[in-house]
Amino acid sequence: MKKILLISTNALGDTYITCSAFKTLKDYYGDAHIDMVSSEASRFFLKKIPFNNLFLIKQKSYIEVIKVLREVRKINYDIVFNFFPGQANTIFYSFSKSKNKAGFKNFNKKLDWHNSDDKLIFNDKVLNDKIWKKADNFLKRVSLPLSMFNVPPEKIQKPVFNFSENFSESFDIIIHPFSSDKRKSLSNNIILETAKELSVNFNKSVCIIGDQSEYELLNIHQKIHGVSFITNPEIKNLVWLLKNCELFIGVDSFPLHIADAHNVKTLGIFSITNENSIFQNMNNKYVLSVNEINNVKPYDLISLIRYNKLI
Repeated sequence: MKKILLISTNALGDTYITCSAFKTLKDYYGDAHIDMVSSEASRFFLKKIPFNNLFLIKQKSYIEVIKVLREVRKINYDIVFNFFPGQANTIFYSFSKSKNKAGFKNFNKKLDWHNSDDKLIFNDKVLNDKIWKKADNFLKRVSLPLSMFNVPPEKIQKPVFNFSENFSESFDIIIHPFSSDKRKSLSNNIILETAKELSVNFNKSVCIIGDQSEYELLNIHQKIHGVSFITNPEIKNLVWLLKNCELFIGVDSFPLHIADAHNVKTLGIFSITNENSIFQNMNNKYVLSVNEINNVKPYDLISLIRYNKLI
């Protein structure tokens, strides 16, 4: 039985993409034992994927990383994978017990790492002919390391959640305008004006999703007719909301990846990243691309929706 470790302590989107390796590895190795090192913030969806062990850090402090690393080092892994750069990722990748390692490492995760080419590292050797390029899809960051162990790359796809539960509440339009990277987040004015326009002039029920702190930052003084806000939806509820809406509008973040995997009609808003890196296919996908997120105007979104008859 192969013992395999996947690593991603980064944002939710990176971790979700890392999980795309799980099913592929299970299919290839059969009874593989697969563990995951990640952050506590990702627990809400990682627990729905049948990893053998989850090692979760509560915060990216040196003490916390070393504490979890000691637990990880108790297991002698056959293979260790790390698909995304970052200090914590690189520490786990470098110091976990395994002779076979493949992935990318960088102690300093630059803000614009996704706009730079990245050479694959295999057993501490930099491979000059195995490169993730900035125009490539993020799934290639998974397929390149796996290919070093002859795992078929064509089978790698984002995880799909098939939950049986149904929820009573659904909406015509779901909006997720927030990101942990503020260069991707829409301004409060754009969010509220767009939601109001879709509700009033299109007569659609609209739901904005985000966490509690993001809701508070919106600083909504009075309720907008037809517009709701759901904070911190559980993964089952999030998937339900997305699969049962007419249109999802979102910036580059975790819910956009979920919508992509479940083939939800999506209007993606991109600034520092590009749609070809994010979407695994362009079926049912529409794009608004700008140089800076602050250049987005409600009119731009509404015009694109009208022109393409998205609702």
